[in-house]
Amino acid sequence: MIEETTQEKILENINSQGVHDNFDIWRTVKVMLENAFAVVRSKRCIVAPWTTKEVPLGFWRKSSNQRQYLDWLADKLNFKSVEDWYSISQVKYIGN
Repeated sequence: MIEETTQEKILENINSQGVHDNFDIWRTVKVMLENAFAVVRSKRCIVAPWTTKEVPLGFWRKSSNQRQYLDWLADKLNFKSVEDWYSISQVKYIGN
């Protein structure tokens, strides 16, 4: 649910642009949403594929995907050096 202050800002923005009918409101809201989605995309709000239920077929065959996963896991487990990998247990590895 959108907060009341956000709703008020949206309505103020729509009114300030001289919106007079439903079509103008829709067009204005559409532009605002497109701008918001562009900001989200620019911030790279991407979910790591391995955190979802399934990865695409053949995903793990690519060494770049394997590397991304291991970099992600090292960050998640707060690894600081290559030697930290020697301390990882099978449970931690499989659990992530």
